[in-house]
Amino acid sequence: RDIAKIFDVYWEVADPDGKIPDKWPESVKTEFNHHTPLNLLLNETKAGVYISSSPPELCPDGRTSDIDSILDVIHNADKFIYISVMDYMPILEYTAKPEYWPVIDNALKSAAIDRKVELRLLISFWNHTDPAEKS
Repeated sequence: RDIAKIFDVYWEVADPDGKIPDKWPESVKTEFNHHTPLNLLLNETKAGVYISSSPPELCPDGRTSDIDSILDVIHNADKFIYISVMDYMPILEYTAKPEYWPVIDNALKSAAIDRKVELRLLISFWNHTDPAEKS
C-alpha cells in the first residue's frame, strides 16, 4: 500500500485543479522511511526497505526524499558503490537555465577519495545522451 500513496500524491497534483497542499492528508503519510524502514527477509537475508520519492514538495510526512536517500547510501558505503544510470551530469538540466549541481558528484568523490570506497559507474550511451556526456 505504501507505493500507492506515492501515486495518490502524484494524482493529486496532476489533476487540472491540483496543487501542492500546505499539509498533505494523513492518508498519504508513511511510517516507512530512512529512520524506520520495513524490516523483512530478502533471499534469507535481513533487509530494511523503504520507498523514497521526489521532489521533496511531493513527500508527505514520513516520506524520505530521493536525494536524502541517495546521499545516505553514499555516505554510509564502506566498501563499494555501484551505480547504473541513464544519464550522469552534475547539473540541473530541467530548469530555466542549466545550473551546476555537484551534490551527488561531490558525495561520490568524497566516498572514493576520503574513505577509499570502490566506485563504479555504468552510464548508458543511447540516442538521447547529451553530447557533453559523449566526450
